[in-house]
Amino acid sequence: MALRINRARSIQSLASRIDANGPPIVILNTRRWNLSCSVSFGNVCLDCRRRLFTQTIRGKRVPFFQRNLTSTPNSLTATPGRDFEDSASASRTIVASVDEISQPAAVVSDAKRVRKFRTKSKGGTLSTLLELGKPRLSALIVLSTMSTYAISPFPGSLPTLLFLASGTYLCCNSANTFNMMAEPHYDGLMSRTRNRPLVRKAVTQTQAAIFGILTGVSGLSILAIGVNPTVAILGASNIILYAAIYTPLKRTTILNTWVGAVVGGIPPLMGWAACSPEASLLSHPGGLLLAGLLYAWQFPHFNSLAYTMRNDYARAGYKMMSVTHPDLNARVALRYSIAIVPLCWGLVACGLVDQWYLLDSTIVNGWVVWRAWQFWKDGGEGGRARKLFFAGLIQLPAVLVLAMLHKVGLWDWIWETEDEDVDNAGKSKEEAFDDMKVA
Repeated sequence: MALRINRARSIQSLASRIDANGPPIVILNTRRWNLSCSVSFGNVCLDCRRRLFTQTIRGKRVPFFQRNLTSTPNSLTATPGRDFEDSASASRTIVASVDEISQPAAVVSDAKRVRKFRTKSKGGTLSTLLELGKPRLSALIVLSTMSTYAISPFPGSLPTLLFLASGTYLCCNSANTFNMMAEPHYDGLMSRTRNRPLVRKAVTQTQAAIFGILTGVSGLSILAIGVNPTVAILGASNIILYAAIYTPLKRTTILNTWVGAVVGGIPPLMGWAACSPEASLLSHPGGLLLAGLLYAWQFPHFNSLAYTMRNDYARAGYKMMSVTHPDLNARVALRYSIAIVPLCWGLVACGLVDQWYLLDSTIVNGWVVWRAWQFWKDGGEGGRARKLFFAGLIQLPAVLVLAMLHKVGLWDWIWETEDEDVDNAGKSKEEAFDDMKVA
């Protein structure tokens, strides 16, 4: 059994000896170099039931098994941690083998100290609270909403756009906060989510609940007053759908992916209803096409990500296609990446964008289809899943920006000016010819 300290360096053997005048010394023998560091142990993590070592990395004492050793032997220093140090542990001989590390300790006082350390939460700062809202994901959702507002053929205004963006961002923060509150234990089992504020005890559940309620109420109020009630209803339905339906479904059925895709398709409808006459979603087929575009984009984007995280999802007990039906996971990603192509063509057919959009969007979408086909053919191996994931991150802003640039009537002011100049020049020549006749 190899104890992994770094992805590039695995422990080949682990021996322990005790110094008569000091704390236990653990010697880690690796392939290329030997790392000797002074650590103290005798405590137990209540979550994973492993012995809790401490070391000093960049001036901070951290648990040994929770942090990768990324420093070199010359710059790495490990010292006993006062919070975990047991006075009796330094006076007894301890055999620290790989098998023993996984065994729980029978020291009650150590367990109490570990419990006190792990449950201690600092007051949530503004930056920590903003982490609850997944700022990068929320920014992507806001951009898709604003893009739909800009692509719409109906007249808009800057104040309405600002109200729409701020209200949507607050609603996203609320939905993501409630999502984190529902599964902190499972987030701690996954490498991608184990550093979230609730997992590392940076904020309490009460603080997170207050933040989620405040952002939700303020966001919905902004949308209802500053935009229109239809947009506010869509925002409230998205919060409920994401936090109350999608989140628990992740542990019961693979249909959660389709429900999550519906959550991704609602923000374009919010942007469309913000400028549509009488807030109607059926005033023009372009709104439904853009919502379908965002709905279809979720599958190649999320399925490729879920494949790279399939081991973490399995460890946390999530029912994802990448875990239970890996073949279906790849097929669904390919199908919906192909479906994006006619959805973009539909924007041209309904007169929302000009015909040049057929060429631009097909080039971008064709590249993503090719990545999805590789992902399906190779089963995600060889980095195919990661390549599809990053291709999707480029695809969505690309097709939306191109749609804004190809919006019908956007560049008419340029051609109208040239036509007026030509007409004026022709009129002046005719007038000059008439003057010559009269003379």
